Amino acid sequence: MKKILLFAVLIVLISGCDSNKPVSQVYNFKNATWERFKLLNFELPVENTRHRYDFSLMVRYSEKFPETTLPVNVVMTTPEGEERIKEYTFFIKDKDGKFTGTPVDGVYQMVIPLRGDVRFGKKGSCKFEIENLTPKYFTSGIIEMGVVMERAKEKKEQ
Repeated sequence: MKKILLFAVLIVLISGCDSNKPVSQVYNFKNATWERFKLLNFELPVENTRHRYDFSLMVRYSEKFPETTLPVNVVMTTPEGEERIKEYTFFIKDKDGKFTGTPVDGVYQMVIPLRGDVRFGKKGSCKFEIENLTPKYFTSGIIEMGVVMERAKEKKEQ
């Protein structure tokens, strides 16, 4: 019986090690409000240096979001310690004031590419720090935000 149980556990562990499966980390905002100086920190494991990875930001928000855009600063720190810094402005509403995300269960969701085709020189953690650049102290309507890491699609030779 012990051997069967051990074998079953090994099968589950091996099947769970799919390197093509996206890895993500999500932050849920208390009261659907992002405080201006609350930095979001995410840490994703890099276990394979032969693969290239794509990173995207997932944002879920409600109609209580008051602005047209959500400006953020993103600092990505590689396992080697290199920092890559970039400011983004996400358009939450279009020019007519309509929400741009995909409606899902009464809220809107957007997946926004951050960095693509990234290869790392060593194993470790890829860290992200996201800063809210909205000029108001509280940004209401933000329900959750997360970073997704997935293996980049193989490019076909031409």
